[in-house]
Amino acid sequence: ALTSLLPELRGSVDESTNAIDTCRAQIARCETEPAQLRAQYRAMLDKQTAAYDAHLRMSKTYARSSWANVEGNGTEAEKRLARVASLLIDDLEKQKPVTVDDVDKRIKLLDLVANLLDEADDLLDAIIARETNIDDAKNRASEEIGLAQTDIEKAEVYITQNADDLSSDMKRPVANAREHLDDASRELALAQPNYLVVVKKALLANKEADEILALAMSEHERRESLRQQLASTMRLFATSADKSERFISNHSGDVGEDASK
Repeated sequence: ALTSLLPELRGSVDESTNAIDTCRAQIARCETEPAQLRAQYRAMLDKQTAAYDAHLRMSKTYARSSWANVEGNGTEAEKRLARVASLLIDDLEKQKPVTVDDVDKRIKLLDLVANLLDEADDLLDAIIARETNIDDAKNRASEEIGLAQTDIEKAEVYITQNADDLSSDMKRPVANAREHLDDASRELALAQPNYLVVVKKALLANKEADEILALAMSEHERRESLRQQLASTMRLFATSADKSERFISNHSGDVGEDASK
């Protein structure tokens, strides 16, 4: 009877061992992770300063419309960091040494602090990244407008040169591309342009011009192929007719008079 209980007893022992190991790992986490979170919190304070400086530069230099959607990020990040400070100081650092009874509570607090830090990090990163993106757009704006202008002109010339093969509807997409390019140029001419809009409009114009040019080239090549096939067929027909006429001429006595008709 005892022998039959051994597997069950072994299973219970294994479960208990696993539970103890898990509990030890959680206690270890409760003892070590607060220091890691404090270090992350201090790093986040440095990033908060960097984000504040980035926001200040953007507000002085660039159109508000280009950074308005991250304007509230600093305040939201500050709220989360204040909550983190409160949790770290009041709820984690001042608590008694970790015991089995309060492990679950500590783990929940650690997870909460980690989530708040991650959220603050994302909010601050968005501010810093927005300044980088606007700087990049400013540097690219004139070049992107020039590239779009070149591609639109290329499409216009090709469509004009091959107008007989192309539908008049193809002029509409080119006109749309030029409208978007004009929008980009007007935005760039403002005293404080939204460089993100400039680049977005220029890229859209370029894309539209490339697409209609590719469509026009495909249609022209299809028509040209049909013409070549027709010309080839006509040449074959003419060669066949010429051979037939020569045969009839050379064998008029054999094929009869009606064959030459």
